[in-house]
Amino acid sequence: MSRDRPPSVGTSEPSSSSNGIQAPEVGPSQPRPSKRIVLMGPRGAGKTSIIENVFHRMDPRDTINIDPSRKPTRIDFSALVDFEVWDLPGGQTDLEAARLAASTVASVIYVIDAQAQTTSLTEVTHKLGLAIARIHLLNPRTTFDIFVHKIDGMSLDLRSDLLEDMRQRVVDVLADLPDSGELDGLPGWDRATVVLPTPAVQPTSVYDHSILEALSKVVRKLMPCQGPLETLLDSLINNSLMEKAMLFHLPTKLYVGSDVGPVDAQSYESCSHYIDLSLDFFGLYGQGLRAHTRPVDTSSRPQTPSASRVTSPERSSSASTASTPARSAKQASRTRSSGRVRLTRHNEPGLDLAHWEIDQNLCLVAMLRPRAFDQHFALLEYNVDRFRHLVLAIRDASRVVVPPPS
Repeated sequence: MSRDRPPSVGTSEPSSSSNGIQAPEVGPSQPRPSKRIVLMGPRGAGKTSIIENVFHRMDPRDTINIDPSRKPTRIDFSALVDFEVWDLPGGQTDLEAARLAASTVASVIYVIDAQAQTTSLTEVTHKLGLAIARIHLLNPRTTFDIFVHKIDGMSLDLRSDLLEDMRQRVVDVLADLPDSGELDGLPGWDRATVVLPTPAVQPTSVYDHSILEALSKVVRKLMPCQGPLETLLDSLINNSLMEKAMLFHLPTKLYVGSDVGPVDAQSYESCSHYIDLSLDFFGLYGQGLRAHTRPVDTSSRPQTPSASRVTSPERSSSASTASTPARSAKQASRTRSSGRVRLTRHNEPGLDLAHWEIDQNLCLVAMLRPRAFDQHFALLEYNVDRFRHLVLAIRDASRVVVPPPS
């Protein structure tokens, strides 16, 4: 990554130029409102199971006994941008009944039971179409996604057929609604100018990583800093002997950033397993990923499918503190955790997986070329430290709104 000093982020004080012209005054910044995500769908579709599994780390087998939601519930989390996730009771699609203004909803996720009867799907997709139309007319910026849930146990062919069938059902419903007359009288409805959005359809299950991948895509769409973040990750991998780099939200394992390369299911699964391993391993000796441990022989322990050898976590401090003069002494001296695991296949060395803590909630996970960690440790630490500094600047800038000059 470039060794140039990054630009400072923040509100500068008003100053006068040499010709006596005063710079415009800028008012105090205000906290940026949270991005609001709403989960809705029929009763028993699995909305509450998704919430409990992703945000409370509930075992998928225990989600079977969860009582259905009887009132709207809310979960808050922060990953560069602040989010609110709302779980509406089964069958409720009226945001006003949940005391939610459509203008404040950034994304709607409609959860559908993949194992529901065909007659039930017809009714469900019709209600979905009406919900999309009403919310879109009130807030055209709202994004829509359909999670075809509970796909576990289905063959790949059956999943593909089910997704194609659901896409076609939604397209047909949205095409028929203008002629049905059900939208007549709704505020903002104009058949000649309004085009209803077609939601993305994604297969999900709490028994694999598909629910995390699907939610990650939704979250990333709502983050205005995705462009700069992708540029930073591209620069990082191009200058650090990395094959892939992803930024994870540790409490949920949602990835909130990636380089420009595609994120395939196998890479995501490997990174997710590695995060689980790191959290479990470090949790034995300290608090979260901030702890550091001695080398431990794990050859006799159960291995993940992609990892057959685990090396000890490497202790690292924030390198090149002199390169970040704006950082306080306390921040500069803080020790941040890092670690790595070596992947092998047929007893042949493969890529290394490594992580670096960014802050309490964010963690960089990268796939490194063989022996890159050992031979270029200083370069990696320097580049990751610069990356961390810029990501934290993006995080701070993303959470405030600076009013225009008066």
